[in-house]
Amino acid sequence: TRPAFYQREVERVFWREWQFLGRTDQVPNPGDYFSLTFAQVPIIIVRGADGVVRAFANTCRHRGSLLLDEGHGQCKAIVCPYHSWTYALDGRLAGTPDMELTQGFRADDYPLLPVRLETWAGFMFINFDPQAQPLSAFLGDLDDKVGMYGLGDMVLARRREYTIACNWKLWV
Repeated sequence: TRPAFYQREVERVFWREWQFLGRTDQVPNPGDYFSLTFAQVPIIIVRGADGVVRAFANTCRHRGSLLLDEGHGQCKAIVCPYHSWTYALDGRLAGTPDMELTQGFRADDYPLLPVRLETWAGFMFINFDPQAQPLSAFLGDLDDKVGMYGLGDMVLARRREYTIACNWKLWV
C-alpha cells in the first residue's frame, strides 16, 4: 500500500510491458476516440481518417494542457482548449493560431507524442517503452492456443467499470 512501492511497479511493470487497453471496436469510425489516464499518463486512443487506430499522450505540445476530457467522443480534429492548437487525427499539428510570425517555429516539430499501440485479434495493447519487444513476441504462442475461438470476430457488447479499493495484483 506504500506509494513508493506502487510508483516502482508503475515504472517497472506498467511502463515497460504491454498493457491491454480495450477493443478496436470501441473506436469504430474515423474521429471516434476515448481518453483515459493509464499508469499516471493521460492518453487518447483515436481512429484516424485513414482508419488506423493510434494512441497519443493527451497533452498539448504548446503548454501541456489536457486536450480531451476522459471518456468517449467523436471529433474531426483535436483542439487544445488553451490556445486552440489543432491536431489532425494522425497526430500532426495542423493549426497554430498566431504562430505564423514566430521565428524558427515549424509545426512539423510539434506533433502529438505517440504511445506505442499494437493490436491482436481486435484487442488493443499499449507500451510506453520504445525498446520493448513487439506485441507478437510478448504474446508468444497465444494465437495458436486460442485462435480457434475467433476472438477477432467478437465485438464489445457491454462495458462496465468498477472502482475497487485494493492492490491491483489482488484484482488481477
